[in-house]
Amino acid sequence: MDFLKKLFQRNDNKHLTQLGDAVELRSIEKESSTVVGLPTAHPLPDNWSKAFTDFLNKYPQVSVAYLVQINYLNNPQMAPSDFPCLTLCIDMVGSFDKSVFSEISTNAQKIVDGQLDGWQFLDILPVSEEMRESLSERIFPFYMLNR
Repeated sequence: MDFLKKLFQRNDNKHLTQLGDAVELRSIEKESSTVVGLPTAHPLPDNWSKAFTDFLNKYPQVSVAYLVQINYLNNPQMAPSDFPCLTLCIDMVGSFDKSVFSEISTNAQKIVDGQLDGWQFLDILPVSEEMRESLSERIFPFYMLNR
């Protein structure tokens, strides 16, 4: 529980999803929204704070990371509104580096394998400008680059 206390779209019309896979976005005719907050739907292992911090320390391009729960409302293309998504949001120093993001997405799987319990998967997203403002107002990052 201490981990909780510490605590999107690319220009080419593709969206980075779980483990960095890119998929085409579908157009949704009705308005949709998301609710972002601390991951409370299911328990998180206590060792994740240290494991993710040690892991992200290997990537000097990562400036800040948040572990959040995202509920997609009125948007069946993303996830049912009653299915919260555990999401690792990564902000990078400078411009977005797809190769580093892909490497992080792939290697992060080793941390969560067999430990997701009620969470079905870990989604990993780059932090967009809009998301950066929203996250910084609501949630304290669990990881910050030491400069």
